[in-house]
Formats: sequence, C-alpha cells, structure tokens
Amino acid sequence: MRETDKSDDPNQVAQKIKFFIWRNKYIGYPLSAVLTLGALFGFLYLLDRWIMPAVIHTGRECIVPEIIDKPLEKAEENLREANLSLQVLAEEYNPLKPPGIVLSQSPAPGAKVKKGRIVRVVVSKGEKMVLVPYLKGVSLRQAEIMLHEKGLEVGEINWVPSDTFPENVVVESDPSFGLSIPSGMSVNLTVSLGSLPERVTIPDLVGKSLKETKSILKELGLDIGEIQFEAKDYLPPETVVEQFPQEGAEVERGTKVDLKVSAVEL
Repeated sequence: MRETDKSDDPNQVAQKIKFFIWRNKYIGYPLSAVLTLGALFGFLYLLDRWIMPAVIHTGRECIVPEIIDKPLEKAEENLREANLSLQVLAEEYNPLKPPGIVLSQSPAPGAKVKKGRIVRVVVSKGEKMVLVPYLKGVSLRQAEIMLHEKGLEVGEINWVPSDTFPENVVVESDPSFGLSIPSGMSVNLTVSLGSLPERVTIPDLVGKSLKETKSILKELGLDIGEIQFEAKDYLPPETVVEQFPQEGAEVERGTKVDLKVSAVEL
C-alpha cells in the first residue's frame, strides 16, 4: 500500500485555498485598484493638458492683420473684422507720417492669438509744430538759447545799425513772434550794431558784387544812390567798377553812395 501524499491531505488543501483567497483579497485586489486608478489619473491628465485645450481652442484663434501705416479708423475696422480690438498705447511725433497713422503694433502682424485679444498700437502725432518765441529786445546769445529750447535753429544773422536797440540785441526775427512752424526750422535774426558815429569812412567797394555792396553800406548807415550799368564783358554781371564818394572819404551817416556797375552787353 503506497504512502499517502501530503499534498492530498484535506487539511493542507483547505489551507491553500484559504491562503489564495486571502492573497487575492488583501494583495491582488488593491494592486489591481492601484493600477486602475493610475490609468484613470493618466487619462485625466492627458485630457486636461492636451485633449481639452485642443478641443476648446479650436475655432477660437485668429491671425493678427497688418495695420501699420493705416489710419486709426481703418486699423480699428480691420481688427474688428478679425474679432480683435485696438488700444492706443502712445502717440509720437513723426515728420514723415500724418497724424492718426499707425506707426507700430503689438502683437506683430501674422501672429496667432485668441479672438478678442487687444492689439496695442503707437500712433503718429504728425510733425511737431512750435511757436516762435518773442525775441525782440533780447541779446543774441539769449535768443540762441531760447530758440534751441524750442527745438529751433538760428538761421541767417543780419546786422544793422540802430539808435533804438543796443549792440548785439535782436531787432526782429523771421518768421516773427507767435507763428507756428515745424520743429527744427531755422529762424533768421536781425541784430543791432548799436549807434554808429555821426561820420563814417567810405570803404573800398570796387570789385565787390552789388549785393555785397548794399549790405556793407547798410551796416555803415549809408544809402545806395544812383546806379549806372556799363557793359563790361570781362567782369561778372553786377560788379562795382566805380564809386562816389571815393574810398576813404569822411561822410555823414545817411549819405548816398553812387555806383557804376558792370553789365553784359546785349
């Protein structure tokens, strides 16, 4: 008679069945639950991070149109058509663009953004205009400072004798006080030489142009008298060839100086 196999012992079999049930109950089932929850959380993460945004944003984005160099009204219209809105961020002076023209935009043209996004722009204020300051009666140096503070430049300076204004004092400006002119423009000044002596010495005017001669005589307080034109092909037109009174003569202020000037023979 063969020896009875211990594995066939009913008591042992019963113990094995109990152990199997215990293992599945306390180890297998929780492990399965953990794996199931892990898979569920992974799915929810993907859903939240990638799937839902893709679904939600579908049809809710647009391309930012080009609105630079367009009038503000037209820019607003273009953005409205793209379901976007406009906000003026700043205004800048620009001598090359008239007022109301868009100079820059953010986001840039071609960018993909959500519908309803605000596009911020910088708009031209056009050329900066300034008023000519009151310069009459101020010193030349002070006039230069005042013009520079306004963004203006000193143009030509015309010197004239004056019994009313001291030497180096502005008599008038061109353009005159109060006019609105572009920033950076030059302003010409007439400046006093002060009072001249009652008698002046006639300078040498021969060989000078008629224009230069008139300027010299004006600065000395002398006037232009009779002008005669004489054909002189070897000289440039309007060159002084004779004068009266002659160089070196002592005369009173206001004396008229007669001139003979070259002309081209016809």
